[in-house]
Amino acid sequence: MRKTFVYRGTPIEIEITPLPSGGSRAVIDGRVVDFMTGVLPDGGVAVTVAGERHVTHAARVGDSVQVSQAGAVFTFTMPEGRGRRSAAAGDLTAPMPGQVRGVFVSAGESVTRGQLLFLLEAMKMEIRITAPADGIVMQVSAQVGAVVERGQRLAEMGETRG
Repeated sequence: MRKTFVYRGTPIEIEITPLPSGGSRAVIDGRVVDFMTGVLPDGGVAVTVAGERHVTHAARVGDSVQVSQAGAVFTFTMPEGRGRRSAAAGDLTAPMPGQVRGVFVSAGESVTRGQLLFLLEAMKMEIRITAPADGIVMQVSAQVGAVVERGQRLAEMGETRG
């Protein structure tokens, strides 16, 4: 599998191939990384690289993927012009199980890429859920204090009208 994503404005090419050992090899912009993965009961993925285990959770938000690891959330998007639909359109979901600590938008509100929409707390980590692109919040599905599961819809996003 070969894909190109954009992270912080920089295109990154990733090619992943299975290995006979049961693991996988990723070539990321020419750098080779061998790894093993295992799915966790909460839907997360344990990734072992060079004997070090990392727990990650991922959620698709429109045409982006948000990956959380060790309290940090990384957003990867498809490059412009690669057959992508609007990154703003679609469900905005929880990247991991947790409790909603803040809701900073309401239905009908226009938002800009990177704007803070929700604040989750999971495993004593603060996870900031931001707008993947300019758009309109069509529906808010989460409330402060709610406990959410990985992949549970927090909001529905729509394209900016114009």
